[in-house]
Amino acid sequence: MTGKKRTGRKILLAVAVTLGVSGCSLAPSFLRPDVPLEETWIGTALEAQQEAGSHAVRDLGWRDYFRDPQLQQFIALALENNHDLKTAALNAELARAQYRITRSDRLPAVDGRATATRTRTAEDLSYYGTASTDNAFTVGLDITSYELDFFSRVKNASDAKLNAYLGTLEARDAAQLSIISAVSKAYYEMRIAHKLMVLAEDVSKTREDAWKLTKLQVDAGTASETTLQGMRSAIELARADYQAQKRASIQARNTLSTLIGQPVTRLTLEKALSLMDQFPEQPLVAGLPSEVLLARPDIREAEYALKAANANIGAARAACFPSISLVGSVGYASTDLDNLFDSDNGTWTFGPRLNLPIFNYGKLRANVEVMTVSEKIAVESYGKAIQNAFADIDNALAGRETLEKQVKATIRSDEAVARRLYLVDMQMREGIVDGLTLLDAERESFNSRQNVLRTGQMILNNNVDLYVALGGGLKEFTTQTQPAVQAEKPMKKPVL
Repeated sequence: MTGKKRTGRKILLAVAVTLGVSGCSLAPSFLRPDVPLEETWIGTALEAQQEAGSHAVRDLGWRDYFRDPQLQQFIALALENNHDLKTAALNAELARAQYRITRSDRLPAVDGRATATRTRTAEDLSYYGTASTDNAFTVGLDITSYELDFFSRVKNASDAKLNAYLGTLEARDAAQLSIISAVSKAYYEMRIAHKLMVLAEDVSKTREDAWKLTKLQVDAGTASETTLQGMRSAIELARADYQAQKRASIQARNTLSTLIGQPVTRLTLEKALSLMDQFPEQPLVAGLPSEVLLARPDIREAEYALKAANANIGAARAACFPSISLVGSVGYASTDLDNLFDSDNGTWTFGPRLNLPIFNYGKLRANVEVMTVSEKIAVESYGKAIQNAFADIDNALAGRETLEKQVKATIRSDEAVARRLYLVDMQMREGIVDGLTLLDAERESFNSRQNVLRTGQMILNNNVDLYVALGGGLKEFTTQTQPAVQAEKPMKKPVL
């Protein structure tokens, strides 16, 4: 066998070994942590969940779920102008650029090179004893440094950056859901506060009328001064409540202005929809926890963080082993520019470089420990995210079930209180009862109507919580390929 054939086989063998070894990764195998959870949401029927499917809520666009045109206007402005959402999007762009930088390390860095030099050699330094002027022209390509990724250090570092980037995309989606929730609740807070203002104003006028009637009775000697002062106290309390609700309305409006990135007072607003018709008739239905939870952006973000931590362990472990980098160039060189590209003027260099971690091995091992502990922290964060998400959804489902019963009882109670106030008012006009009895009945009615409005706000917020908790809000319009909601008995609308 000739020497050239032996050399060729050695080169092929070296290439094969290099390719084979480069597939060896020291990163731990990724296994999704097992977080102990209930197999179904507490208090819900498993059969109904299976019928609903796991993509129903996620495919329901926020414009189809939040039916109020004015609220849709606020949400659209917030998604366009909110500073937190913009920051989350910029973080995603930053992570994408960092990933591209790291990914480029997996390919050789090739630079073009062209030089032209003119050198004069002094007579005393000349080999021929006479001064001379020489030209040198070179052109070619250089490989500055290319690491042979024997233990997948570069690949794992690239994978870590990729998962970090994907995590920022999920963080951006989670921020969008959070903003939609905040805008909706601030909007409902503003609307309910306004209704409570109107209620307090009406009650104040009613109490003033009762005070005037009582004043006539005092002047006639049929009522006492004590009753009159009680009426005056009730009037001032209603006025104080009006100011409190006015403050709450202004604060909610300011919160909305912050969320949408511009003053609400400068907007030309769409006509608002009744608070009783804010959502579709059919309630949202959750799927199986094992499917629904993995569709949430915060859970996916935690999972990407765990995958990134896994890859960082592999990169840190690989750094403890020797690495080989290749440096080389190919091109042409000549003293005459016209003859630069002649075949005999071709040049090339090739030189591998071996890096052995010796004196910094302790530092590298400590870095492995750091990455290992970071991976354990990521596991705990993932488990916490899963449990928190489960609690969010289950609390929202439990809230829907209990609030429906609560609002029915509240409405029945308010109807009874209103009937009592009517009867007491008739009795007072006939002189059967005094003003204090009427004042007591009127206070009870005021508190009851306030309670109805606040219970209605809780129902509105609960609908928002359930929609966002199930992953709704990432799409503007409903996906038509699947049903967005499961037909069931509609939830009782708040009487607002």
